[in-house]
Amino acid sequence: MRQDTARAVFSKYFNAPISGGVKSAVSKMLRSLDLVGWSTQEESGRVDRRAFTRFATGSTNVFSRRTYKEADVSAVHVLVDCSGSMYPDSEMVQATIVQLARVLEECKTPFAITGFYGAYDDVKTSSTIGTSNDTTRGETLTLVPFKGWNESVHKASAKLGSYSHTINDSTPDYSGLKHVITDISTRPERRKIVFVITDADDFSVRGVKHLHTLADKLGVTIAALGIGSNLVGDVFRNSVVVKNGLESASFRLLANNLK
Repeated sequence: MRQDTARAVFSKYFNAPISGGVKSAVSKMLRSLDLVGWSTQEESGRVDRRAFTRFATGSTNVFSRRTYKEADVSAVHVLVDCSGSMYPDSEMVQATIVQLARVLEECKTPFAITGFYGAYDDVKTSSTIGTSNDTTRGETLTLVPFKGWNESVHKASAKLGSYSHTINDSTPDYSGLKHVITDISTRPERRKIVFVITDADDFSVRGVKHLHTLADKLGVTIAALGIGSNLVGDVFRNSVVVKNGLESASFRLLANNLK
């Protein structure tokens, strides 16, 4: 795909309107309020008994309040399924990637976006949605670096606008997820979130369960956006089915409720 064509695709979705509700939900999800202490000599709040002497002299500044500050933003790694089953919904995935990148940039959130596809070994494997196999499988992983941690969105625009041309092969879900969980765990931010954009086709339920356990130990939250399929809820702990990209009410619900 020519770079000018890919940049045109990027611009189409990057410049499309995004509702304030989406931006607000994502911002709240990425930021938290930290309790700092007490602010004294306030005119309202909790009565400060130590200020009664001032009250006796006519002062009204005899209250105290809890004070908060906005914590640092989270780090986010977006993992995008580039396997062949995603092709029918590639336009919606393309829109979601670019719009999510825009919102994360506007929230001043450190983030990376990585695609993945690959193949399974001949001994095909696992406890998967849609199959009756119940062993383990070997995976060959190919990563697509749509945007690096230290790369600006506009510098990465040609890569971010080329999603449909990266679709290939099968879904090495365990290897792809493990890569991004391990990667983001080394970030300095206190909160770390992995978004997975996928149809969850042929995902290993057992494998993802193990990765949830690993993520918990490393302080990483996993949230899945199901594209064109309801299977995502059978695989991931935190998930929604997205019908129309970031404008989906279900995405806002996920962003508002993700702890």
